Amino acid sequence: MNKMTIYSDLSKIIQYSGRVKLDEPLGAYTYTRTGGKADVLVFPNTYDEVLQTYQYALKEKVPVTVLGNGSNVIVRDGGIRGIVIILTELNRVQLSGNKITAQSGAAIIDVSRFALKNHLTGLEFACGIPGSVGGALYMNAGAYGETSDVLESARVIDKEGKLLHLHRDDLKLEYRNSAIAQHGYLALEGTFALEPGDVAKIKAKMDELTYLRESKQPLEYPSCGSVFLNGRPIILPAS
Repeated sequence: MNKMTIYSDLSKIIQYSGRVKLDEPLGAYTYTRTGGKADVLVFPNTYDEVLQTYQYALKEKVPVTVLGNGSNVIVRDGGIRGIVIILTELNRVQLSGNKITAQSGAAIIDVSRFALKNHLTGLEFACGIPGSVGGALYMNAGAYGETSDVLESARVIDKEGKLLHLHRDDLKLEYRNSAIAQHGYLALEGTFALEPGDVAKIKAKMDELTYLRESKQPLEYPSCGSVFLNGRPIILPAS
């Protein structure tokens, strides 16, 4: 199937102007500022749009690549064939008691700040991680703490295009790994179970971790984190 047909078909699913792009350079969407063109780039802003896009790709046998904040990927100059889904429009964060549910496109830093605002402790470690919630779930992201410390459940789409609700034990969270990564699921949201805390102490911890990060990494330059020591960037192929 040619990319013009894919573009036309997805424009009927993602109907708002500007959220389906043809031959879009990906360098603008990655922290390393690298990457060739995506055949078709889409920005869904509802779970239904994500599901319909994914099911369309399965039906038409079109390859799909999912990006979050583009903070832990290196895209080749040759670009990416098929459909690229960027989930940053899915960024809602909600509070229920001591639990926060965040959509996969939300920045995990913003979720950490949301927890601070609501006097909840447990997500301080995420205050300096430049990725999305989806990326954090996918790779059990962490720095001076890990996503697995507080993640209670996740909602995903499996490789057959079905919605699943996975509890903590189902997620098989390990160092920089999870069932989401192992099975190629698409993460839609995560729920974090936190504890009430003292705002001053939470902020002091976040300030300390921010200082540690800034003192060890040149944040003013394009980067995708600790690549050669313990990071595992994903190199996306052209085909």
